[in-house]
Amino acid sequence: MEKTRQTAVVFIISVFIGLMALLAVMLAEKGSYWEYFFWKDTADTGMDFYNSLAESAGGDPYGTYHTLYPPLGNAYFYGMHLMIPEEVRDSFPTDHDGIVAMRRTEQDLRTAQSAYMLYIAQLLTYTLGMMCVIAYKLRDRGFMSVLSGAAAVLTYGSLTAIERGNIISLAAMLTMVFLFGYDSRRRSVRILSCIALSIAAALKLYPAIYGIFLLSDRRYKAAISTALTGITLTIAPLYLFGGLRDLRIFLTELAGFNTDTGEAIYYRYGMRGIVEHISDHLYKRTGLTIPAQDRVSLILLIIVSAVLTAAFFIHRDCCKKAFDITVILILLQPKSTDYTLCFFIPVIILMIYEAPVFRREDLVYFIMLLILTVPYPTGRINDRVSLILHHVDIVQSVLGIAVMYEFLVVCRHLLRKRG
Repeated sequence: MEKTRQTAVVFIISVFIGLMALLAVMLAEKGSYWEYFFWKDTADTGMDFYNSLAESAGGDPYGTYHTLYPPLGNAYFYGMHLMIPEEVRDSFPTDHDGIVAMRRTEQDLRTAQSAYMLYIAQLLTYTLGMMCVIAYKLRDRGFMSVLSGAAAVLTYGSLTAIERGNIISLAAMLTMVFLFGYDSRRRSVRILSCIALSIAAALKLYPAIYGIFLLSDRRYKAAISTALTGITLTIAPLYLFGGLRDLRIFLTELAGFNTDTGEAIYYRYGMRGIVEHISDHLYKRTGLTIPAQDRVSLILLIIVSAVLTAAFFIHRDCCKKAFDITVILILLQPKSTDYTLCFFIPVIILMIYEAPVFRREDLVYFIMLLILTVPYPTGRINDRVSLILHHVDIVQSVLGIAVMYEFLVVCRHLLRKRG
């Protein structure tokens, strides 16, 4: 193994082994494991794409359907919606429950040629786009750059985003463009990178957190222009629909989604989900629960974010900085789920770029990134057999280890400064 390709080779082989194990379980279970690895409701595959396509009907996604996507995301789906034949569009129900009821009927968008091809177009844009961006970043590694791109597309977060049809995949790809080029020597690349972050933030909001890279480099003008571009791209599409009225509806829906605890969210990766998961385990063993979970979650989130932000400013390597911010991004969302892990893809690619040879100080980060990205069978295999750990247990544990490890990094840094 060439020393300049050590981390890349280990990443590629790990993804390959994980996929082989996953396919072996699929084969052994005669395909029944699909519903345990991906979304339980097999009739709901591609839901985020097809539902959003249908909820763009009539150009009123907020007033009629009260959708959760930001305005730019709805404008994206509205453009696709107009590419669907009129006779198909006319069959769309005027409420969310009606759209859900269309599944496995003659009106199901998954069976419509136009809608299916639009989904394929989104899939190809994401996969080919991500592979091209990675191949360009690792262009001095030869064919290994292509294999790294292919492995990235086949990571766990990527596969689950594809299965859901969620545009988070596009947001992650655009975030990768930013992280790969924001500090480029070429002015045109820096500008393009900031535009990419603005679009990513306008599509899914939370990629805006990566703007801290511009602030840490004291590029305040770039940070302000990126923020203004993102705000413009968020507000301007509203005038395709109901104007500022829809902004109020969107913000109301967003606040309600993030504060709704009516469903169990312990299987999520946000801080709120982790606290609920711990409380659930505590109750099963002792009969006790964690009181005021919302308040406890908020306090822990503030403390953890402060620790990770401090570690961000201590680290010199961009990959470690990106790791810290991505952990904050995951913990910040109360309902972070499997596909949000696709934001770790640019982080591991950055590590392959910055540390092609294994370094002792990178080993813990690299192992954590492999656990968070490699697809492997976990949890319930069928109605009778279940592995020891579910994926949510593994991911939440790794996030906890990451926070504790970065806390040690901050403590060690402070001790060195005092010494």
